[in-house]
Amino acid sequence: MLKQYFRGTIYGFEKTQKMKKKTLRFRALLLMFVTLLIFSCKKNDDNGGTPPPVEEKPTIVALAKKVNVLSSLVKALEIADADLIELLSQDGTTTVFAPTNGAFNELFSELEGINSLNDFDTVEEKELLSKILKYHIITGKSYYSSNLSDKKQLKTLQTEDLTVNLDISI
Repeated sequence: MLKQYFRGTIYGFEKTQKMKKKTLRFRALLLMFVTLLIFSCKKNDDNGGTPPPVEEKPTIVALAKKVNVLSSLVKALEIADADLIELLSQDGTTTVFAPTNGAFNELFSELEGINSLNDFDTVEEKELLSKILKYHIITGKSYYSSNLSDKKQLKTLQTEDLTVNLDISI
């Protein structure tokens, strides 16, 4: 009988050990599940899986419209050639050496019979204005004052070379 008692005790002990192992496994699995759940959620994923809206970059024309000293440039683009406005409104790499209102005033003093942008009213005069503007546009590359060097040659939209001269004060 004593043997049976010890067997029952040992059997009960083994049964208790198996239950404890099962409970530990369950707790470990539960802990892993909760951990996975916590770390897989992001703070900003409340938008239903939709990515956040991409902020649109302003176009060259939009930027020029916001700068008062470039108002003549915007008007010249509108008068000269609709294709230029379209080009400068597209995505892509384009550099514009933007002439200021003062630069346009100097241009008017150099051109005979032209005193303002409104005087560019014939087809030939609009083509001339378009040619002047294209000389200030370079497509396919971004140039900043920091990456320009003296005597650097740049191919303009007008297909002529523009030579950088850093010795001229503006």
